[in-house]
Amino acid sequence: ELDQRRRSQEARRHLAEARTQALEYQRLSERVERLREALEGRRMGLTPWGGVEERRPVWAAERALADAEMARRHAFERADLGYARALGRVEDFHEARDGRGTLHWSAFLAAENEGDIAGCARSADTLRHLDSTRYAGLLKGDGQLSVKTMPPEAGVVLYTFEADDAVMRAVRPVSLGETPLEVASLAMGSYLLVLRADDRSETRIPINISRLGSVSLNIRLRPESEIPPGMAYIPGGRMRLGGDGEAQRGFGRRLVEVEDFCLSRLPVTVGDYIEFLDDIAVTNPDGARLRAPRLFADGPSLLPTCNGRFLLPSTSTRALDAQADWPVFGVSFDDALAFCDWKSLRDGLAYRLPTETEWEIAARGADGRHFPWGNTWEPTYCNSAHARPGPPCLEPCGNHPTDRSPYGILDMAGGVSDWTISAPREAVSDDLRVCRGGSWQHLGLRARLASRHLMWRSAVSVSVGFRLAYDPK
Repeated sequence: ELDQRRRSQEARRHLAEARTQALEYQRLSERVERLREALEGRRMGLTPWGGVEERRPVWAAERALADAEMARRHAFERADLGYARALGRVEDFHEARDGRGTLHWSAFLAAENEGDIAGCARSADTLRHLDSTRYAGLLKGDGQLSVKTMPPEAGVVLYTFEADDAVMRAVRPVSLGETPLEVASLAMGSYLLVLRADDRSETRIPINISRLGSVSLNIRLRPESEIPPGMAYIPGGRMRLGGDGEAQRGFGRRLVEVEDFCLSRLPVTVGDYIEFLDDIAVTNPDGARLRAPRLFADGPSLLPTCNGRFLLPSTSTRALDAQADWPVFGVSFDDALAFCDWKSLRDGLAYRLPTETEWEIAARGADGRHFPWGNTWEPTYCNSAHARPGPPCLEPCGNHPTDRSPYGILDMAGGVSDWTISAPREAVSDDLRVCRGGSWQHLGLRARLASRHLMWRSAVSVSVGFRLAYDPK
């Protein structure tokens, strides 16, 4: 009896120590989140040319974050050890068992949010050992789905995204019936919904079921006449962006609300752009020459002219021979705006450049993938600098079908980067604009869909072109 009392007292002492460290772990977890937000803000404020003086506070913030993460880890280990020692003294000590379970559940969620697969596995094993029944449903993580459409009675087919050679392919179609509908239990994962209704365009909606999450959709289905040819319709809603720690100038994870929009499946081609130049050259030949593709802002046109019309080059320089079906390049932000205005007037539709938020949504879908095809970089899956042996070279638009987003939009990791309408959120300069996407001259860093790079609106580049956006009525 005396030994049992002593063991109980020791267990209580270890429990008290564990609870103190668990509170410290929670405090440090909150501090880590605050430091991450502060670090992101400092990084967003950096100019590309800022130098050491501008970067020194960022390096200090990175060290502070690393120190806080280490302190958090030590607090977790001390709390876990205290709970384990308490259970070692009294095996059926429910307060210690519950405390250790709460600690590891919190650690599991943090590891999952940070992409720490090993950390998830360690905490999951501990939770199963502590109480397999209590945590089974939480670890399984099934969520719910609700779909409404306007008009109703649309057929819904659910596809599961599964990796095959590092490509997330939509497989195993299952009919869910007609809208409105609810699915009470749906496994965690990435899916594609395909909605079909009479007199409406087929609509693709990628969704992601997060742990114990609920996805509720209210989708407006549109007739074909409301979606311009060559464009994909992307229904609005609440979307997840950012969160790729390896992206260039990337944002932290955040949720945004967007309205319905359409985006071109392919970039504007050289042939499209020549049509624009020829049309404006009729009344303003000098203005047309100034808007022609070029190697630098005030440089000569890369396209020869004959009798007032722009032609494709007759000699090949391999990388820059500018075939008609290649994406246009060597045009400025203002040139892209002028093309939008011209095409809007010609077609009677208000075309524009996409925002960087719209671009990322269209490229990544709902699961936050790093590349259009999935999360693994493969240079041959897009028109990148290593897509083939020999020097890099542009190719026809759509030449790499694997470079396709969940919405069916092509060439977002390779080919040319796209101008967006967005000035940088970090407000470096009103004359800068954000470009998105990879290119034929770059590799995986630029191709990461959360990556961003800045260009002066008057600048041109052989690796930057554009595509069109449109707001359906």
